[in-house]
Amino acid sequence: MNKISKLFCTGLALLSQSMFLAFGASNIDEPQTKEYIEQSVISSEKDHKEESLAGTYVGSYTDNGQTHGVSLEIVEANGVNYATFSFYPLSYSKSKASGSFFMNVEKNEDGTYNFIQDEWVSRPGHYEMVDLLNCTLSDSSITGGVFAQSGNLQIQIGNLFVTTIDELYGVYKGSYHTGLLRTAFEITLTITKNRGIPQAYFYSTTQDKTEIESYALNIVPFGVRGNYNFDAIKENAYLPKWFVVGHILSCSLHNNILTGIISDVRGGYGNDSSSSLEPVALRKIS
Repeated sequence: MNKISKLFCTGLALLSQSMFLAFGASNIDEPQTKEYIEQSVISSEKDHKEESLAGTYVGSYTDNGQTHGVSLEIVEANGVNYATFSFYPLSYSKSKASGSFFMNVEKNEDGTYNFIQDEWVSRPGHYEMVDLLNCTLSDSSITGGVFAQSGNLQIQIGNLFVTTIDELYGVYKGSYHTGLLRTAFEITLTITKNRGIPQAYFYSTTQDKTEIESYALNIVPFGVRGNYNFDAIKENAYLPKWFVVGHILSCSLHNNILTGIISDVRGGYGNDSSSSLEPVALRKIS
């Protein structure tokens, strides 16, 4: 190959390389399409979208070793959250007091929340309000510490676990057999709100309708969201004189079937009594 041909081929190769780098660099650095950018922004917003706090939560909290039932109702107004904290006794609570107070809600830089006491709605005796600090929202459940004011210090006196129970609301029907008499009882369980607090109402009869019982239960989530105990409110219960019912334990809802264990205690006219734990499955009808 002569010198002119070599120079021509070399120039052609350099020109091709320059064109490749120029057009290649242009394509790499070129802004993405409008549709691609919009999809990226939407996807990013979805990934980082905050779970809303608003709703009614039910659960329990400890306070100096005592356990209380609690309902935490959170409402949002103009982007600001406010809460009402209501507490009440469970069957095993040492204290039988109930009350409620308003709270302001603050969000911390780490994404946790503080619920700060504001003013009483209903104050029992000399009870003091509490703060809920460093609370975490996860899977519609709120956990955090319960704090009391001592001078200029905030002292943690317990823990909180509450969760939304929207999937539970409704009417359920089913039956169970007692361990002692093997009597069949038909059951209707209605889960609704009473003065803003989630509550359940238990109604049952024997198949021949000779025995009837009706009473209210508190709903107590435990462990993880989706597991519940129904705790009998015996102070408000109507019960036959020989029959005392306990609770419905370890309940979970799957495919509109609520399964659990009924705990009851049966006593005669003297001091004799017996207890049983019986499985139950209730179908959601509305």
